[in-house]
Amino acid sequence: MDRGRDLHPLDHLRDTIKNLDLFERKLILAMFLMALTALGIGGAAAFMLVIHLADIIDLDPSIRYALLTLHGSSAFNYWLYFAQAGLMLLLLLVYGRVRLSSHIKIPILSGSILMAISYIMVLISIASGSEVTYSILYPLAHKYGSSILMLIGYSTLYMGLIIIAVSMILASISARARSGGEWSSVAFASFLWMVLLAITSFASFLVYFPELQLILGGDPIIKPYSFEMSWSVMFHNLHYLPIMSTVILWYVLSELTTGVKSIFGERISKAIFSIYFFVIPPTSVYHLFLEPGLPESIKLVGSILSLGVSIPTIAVAFLILSSLEISARSNGYPVLTWIKALPWRNPFFMALAISMITAFAGGSMANVVIQHRFAQLLSDTFAVPGYFHFFTIGSVSIVFISSIMLFSSFLNGSRRIALRSLSLASPIFIAAGLYIFGVAGIIAGYSGLPRRTLEFSYGPDIDIGGYWNQIAVIIGVGGIIMAFAAFLYLISALLTVLGVYGSDIRGVEVRDLRPDKIARGIPVTPAIVIALLLVAISIATLAATSIMNNLPIEVGGH
Repeated sequence: MDRGRDLHPLDHLRDTIKNLDLFERKLILAMFLMALTALGIGGAAAFMLVIHLADIIDLDPSIRYALLTLHGSSAFNYWLYFAQAGLMLLLLLVYGRVRLSSHIKIPILSGSILMAISYIMVLISIASGSEVTYSILYPLAHKYGSSILMLIGYSTLYMGLIIIAVSMILASISARARSGGEWSSVAFASFLWMVLLAITSFASFLVYFPELQLILGGDPIIKPYSFEMSWSVMFHNLHYLPIMSTVILWYVLSELTTGVKSIFGERISKAIFSIYFFVIPPTSVYHLFLEPGLPESIKLVGSILSLGVSIPTIAVAFLILSSLEISARSNGYPVLTWIKALPWRNPFFMALAISMITAFAGGSMANVVIQHRFAQLLSDTFAVPGYFHFFTIGSVSIVFISSIMLFSSFLNGSRRIALRSLSLASPIFIAAGLYIFGVAGIIAGYSGLPRRTLEFSYGPDIDIGGYWNQIAVIIGVGGIIMAFAAFLYLISALLTVLGVYGSDIRGVEVRDLRPDKIARGIPVTPAIVIALLLVAISIATLAATSIMNNLPIEVGGH
């Protein structure tokens, strides 16, 4: 893979990780293990729910809500944020040349311990009867005494994340001042992610700590300006930070598996990543669309702003596809057939490809649901979990698991990948099950199937001919395929992190598509993908519009 003294990026990664000290390597591996544990627990709860949907078992309503709470809190708050904390910390250490001094190691370790303790609190709370879903809003939380422990757990989680984020921000600034020179685009993006994490974690603390004080019967010491606004900013940012970190990992994996850097240069890449900083917090307005007191003018502004959410993600996808295509064509591969040059037998590249494919589906639907009028129609239907699982499981989790496997093989010194063939195939089957689950869920949502409940029998006038129950079975079958494939993927990742079994990572196919000279040409593939995305968004929008046009309209105040 070497070209003279110019190391392939994967070799450079290996050498850089080798230079990390023992504390840094062990801490990140511990974060990965906690993340995978939370994913396993949340996934087990999800499996029980989808086999209920598939009409294989019949769960008691109380158990359903307990499982929804366990699934949501484990998979969202702990799987995603343990994984992101470990991955973004590693990227700053590797690409930002950040080193953790003893003054920084102690708070980062303390923050990680707080996160682990908080998860134990949440698990105990759920086992004690908190059936509040993962958002644990006050109207539900005050009905369950054990919810107090969950609120303490969530407050502790965000305290831990604040400590980690602030510590890494200070360490990064210190490293930048000490070394001079320019940050790489990956280091710059990871630093921005840490800044957004600090802001989001603080907003989250301002939501959950006052709520805890209310339940305990006291007047909140900390009073957010607006509970609804604070909750919406927190909720929105918590969802989009995983998207941002996934896109950063797209950028990293494309380079590690093909050797190709952005053909547009580092400054363009940094400019694109910086857009996230400006579009994530302001676009939280669309979470307030169902608030009756919000003026129509603000809702209009929110709809306009929401169109900007996907801009940086689409831009990075465009950048990656353009760079891969032009580089492959510069190596002699023809237009369109250049795709054959990509390392399709590499499990890390396959994860990247499947992640982008599932993001395409999720993004197509997301641009409909976050519009004002459509939000009123679809926000409380199964269309929402139908589309966001394309992101949370398909796009985000696949890339996180794959990246954890890749980095862990160097962090633990084993240089082994467990069940390599299985890790190559698992993302494909996850995507297959996901498309069944997601498309059926969106169709069901368009017909009015409610979310946050697994009870669909509202009488003959609502559930005509048992249609909702029939489509719920299809959703459940897709979920079973998705959950089973994800379980196998999880096993591969756990064995790789532990370094106890696997084949040499050097056996993984890696391409070197770096051209000696970039040939002139216009990338065709990104234009095709964007055209297809616009078509998909148009179809989803027309379908939603058709439903709205067919709704009964009453006038005269009746």
